[in-house]
Amino acid sequence: MSPLSKQAYLIIAHKDDLGFQTLLKMLDDQRNDIFIHMDKKNQDYEVGAVTRYIKKSVVYHVNRTCVTWGG
Repeated sequence: MSPLSKQAYLIIAHKDDLGFQTLLKMLDDQRNDIFIHMDKKNQDYEVGAVTRYIKKSVVYHVNRTCVTWGG
C-alpha cells in the first residue's frame, strides 16, 4: 500500500457493545475512513461517544434507519 492510499470501512451495527468498541479501536489509523450506520432502534447510541475510541481516523455517521436483522 502506498503512503497515500486510504481504506474505507462501513460498519453496520445494532448495538454499541465491547465488540463494536474493540473494532473501532483496531481500525483507528490515519489511513482509514470509518463510516458507521447504527440501527435506529438503538436509542442509547451517542454519536459523540465514538470519539472515545477513534483518535486518528475520520469518522462519518450514515443517516440512521431501522434495520431488520436476519429477517
